[in-house]
Amino acid sequence: MSHSIEERPLEVYLANVGNPDFNEDPGHPLPLTRSGFWFPVADLRHASKICGHYISTFDLGGGNWAGGVVRRREDQTAVARISYNGRAWRPVEDSLRDREEMSLGEDVLAAPTASPRP
Repeated sequence: MSHSIEERPLEVYLANVGNPDFNEDPGHPLPLTRSGFWFPVADLRHASKICGHYISTFDLGGGNWAGGVVRRREDQTAVARISYNGRAWRPVEDSLRDREEMSLGEDVLAAPTASPRP
């Protein structure tokens, strides 16, 4: 199913930071990159593809990837996180808990909610 940008029910956060392992500033995005914005997507599979395209466009390493939160556009509720390798994970409030992997085909429009922190 194809959606126009206005009709896409989800959005994914695209961001990067410097990697201190390479003497880059982790408090700021890499120079000459676009960072810190939401991009409308149709579903998790689309979000994963957009993240992969963003990562490859700016030649990011795992230590540079700071995006991946997927949220519903209508209420800004986080429904997933896309990791550097393109996999989807359920959002968790407690950083000490393990994340549960999700199917890229999962319907997240009626998924449980979490805080929308990028």
